[in-house]
Amino acid sequence: MKIEVTKDIKAACEKGVSTKEYKAGNVYDIYEDLAQVFLKEGWGTSPENTKKTEKPKIDDTKAKAKADDVAKRKSILDAKIKNKALKSSPENKKTK
Repeated sequence: MKIEVTKDIKAACEKGVSTKEYKAGNVYDIYEDLAQVFLKEGWGTSPENTKKTEKPKIDDTKAKAKADDVAKRKSILDAKIKNKALKSSPENKKTK
């Protein structure tokens, strides 16, 4: 029976003959009795019941373009503010 392991655990792999380390996130084909223990104890789930949903791919070119536009506007605004500050500061005004 195939089981998707949800917790790292060591368990008997051949009806008690030897032990095997099962890693969380992997799917193993294990014998029925051990599979039932995994399910009962919450150490694993049936892979058919845990269908992985793929995240939809998002076209982030618009988001990147918007971020670039915001950064450009901010730098232009910062430059204008700095320039205005330089022009209005008393030490930069011409004296007659």
